[in-house]
Amino acid sequence: MSSNKQQIVEDYQINENVVAGVPNEKIRVSNEKSENHKCDVCERLFSKAYNLNRHKKNVKKIDSSSSEIKDKLFKCRKCTASFSTVRNRHRHEIKQHKFVPEKRQNFKCSECNKILSECNKIDHFCQEHPDIVIVTNTHSFTSVEEFNVWKLNEEKQTSACYNLKNSYGIKNKTVKHFACHRSGIFNSKNSGKRHLKLGGSNKIGFYCPTSMHATFFDNGTIDVSFVSTHIGHSCEVGRLRLTKSEKTEIAGQLHAGIPIPDVLSKIANTVSPTKRLAATKAQDVRNIAKSYGVNMTVV
Repeated sequence: MSSNKQQIVEDYQINENVVAGVPNEKIRVSNEKSENHKCDVCERLFSKAYNLNRHKKNVKKIDSSSSEIKDKLFKCRKCTASFSTVRNRHRHEIKQHKFVPEKRQNFKCSECNKILSECNKIDHFCQEHPDIVIVTNTHSFTSVEEFNVWKLNEEKQTSACYNLKNSYGIKNKTVKHFACHRSGIFNSKNSGKRHLKLGGSNKIGFYCPTSMHATFFDNGTIDVSFVSTHIGHSCEVGRLRLTKSEKTEIAGQLHAGIPIPDVLSKIANTVSPTKRLAATKAQDVRNIAKSYGVNMTVV
């Protein structure tokens, strides 16, 4: 085909796309020569500038003169690339450097020491230990405040604590998973600067099936699937944390100039022994004073 005829064909293709509402700059000509476009951060090559620009949205170049920017980014452990999220860095390391991440520590059954997979934890107890009854109930709430009140009451009545383990958003809803704070394995981060607490870790080293699987809908309602059965540990008030309202109340007494022995004496005389507040020690009060900025020399 002569050059004139080829130009006429290309002009016709462009005009046809313009009529269809496609801008000229969006048109990809099939006979365009692919060029290598290089990322100036990780030196990865791309065949099209479009792919390079998409890549740069996740990869950020670190300014060596700005330590503040450095601290906010997640650096690749194999090259000089850095990323805005851990997920993007993780994906880059696997794809570009064949990086094999460390495997998670698997949960064990407290009854038979069998390793439990992520998908069959509850089924394991139903099939392997039929004498253990797993109680599951469903609840519905009209607001987040109503759900929080119910969750707090459940924790107080059962001397348990449910921590947020993970959450994810999908169309028109957000799903949150709350698990028993004693379930799992303790990973020590001890650097030798302080001793571990005398009572030991709250983690029992096994899997406890109790959990709250809450679905938050965009219209404000919440549906909860609640597994209330604890396995592998007893529910002790001493293993719980003080609530925010309890800490605020103690801090208020300290601000008023009430000495620590008097604060503890008042708690012992007014609070039921079955409540977490009754297990408050002097060190707990000192920690509260520090976090709330109370001057202990005045108290």
